[in-house]
Amino acid sequence: MNQGEQEIRIEYFGSKKNNKKPKQNRYKTAREYLIYLVNFKDYSTGELRFKASQKGYPNDDVEIVIQRFVDTNLVNDQRLRERLIEKYTGKKDEAWIRNKLWQRKLHNLE
Repeated sequence: MNQGEQEIRIEYFGSKKNNKKPKQNRYKTAREYLIYLVNFKDYSTGELRFKASQKGYPNDDVEIVIQRFVDTNLVNDQRLRERLIEKYTGKKDEAWIRNKLWQRKLHNLE
């Protein structure tokens, strides 16, 4: 095997490990990302905060967007809580429903 073939072989086998590109966030702003999320399903304000923080968006930006969503009734924790309770009442026991509300970050509502 000559040197050229060896370099190609090393490059080929090493390319899968060494040339991984970090995933880039396709949404430039917290607003774009949160709009993308709420277009597909209902989220609680807590879930939106958590998801945005996982992506590294600044808390101040996230809070402004979430407050705007709440003001325009796009996100409504009480409504979501009521929907989930209605959906699962009679199908699941009370402990399961409480756990689901906890998972959806709706546990602090009364």
